[in-house]
Amino acid sequence: MKEEILKQFERLPCFTKTNLRLFQDNSNFSFDKNIQNWLKRGIIKKLKNGLYVTEKYLLKEKESDLYQEFIANKFVYPSYLSGEYVLQKYNILTEAIYGITSVTAKSTRNYENFLAVFRYYNIKKELFLGWQEIDFRKNKILIATKAKALFDFIYLKKDAFQGFSQKEIEELRLNLDEMKTGDLKELKKYIDLSKNKKMFNFYKNIC
Repeated sequence: MKEEILKQFERLPCFTKTNLRLFQDNSNFSFDKNIQNWLKRGIIKKLKNGLYVTEKYLLKEKESDLYQEFIANKFVYPSYLSGEYVLQKYNILTEAIYGITSVTAKSTRNYENFLAVFRYYNIKKELFLGWQEIDFRKNKILIATKAKALFDFIYLKKDAFQGFSQKEIEELRLNLDEMKTGDLKELKKYIDLSKNKKMFNFYKNIC
């Protein structure tokens, strides 16, 4: 498997080991050895096991934030960006965060690579909703609405709080002025769907 094969992947935001196997013309041992050699030389970068990107693609990618968000969606499917990461984008969470947070109906898990730390939190299937789509290189990035990002953030933390008193909510240091009337109505929809007493208390104490 020659290095020229990689030219076909230089415009792709990522590719799999399976994609490379389509061009395999030697043994499995040589195939894996070629990949390790390319990784060592920096010609390709490992995103996670079996998923790669060429160095040339990374050098040409000008929208690094969107690229990381796309990769976050790619690592766990289906998933959507939410929680701390999205709240910071909306200036609702005022403290600095570490990593990119997403929500999935699959199990909780983390990935870390040269781009970032990617954290995935499990949520019940009936609460796996409330995202919008962003275009990226003929692909779609799923990202929570402002209201759903706040809901997910609070819902996933609810067991650490007594009942979301005014004092407990203040300790979260949320800039809730960014939540407009329409956002609060949408938030109430998710809280009603959750049927969770603590979530009802949270909503009552922020309105």
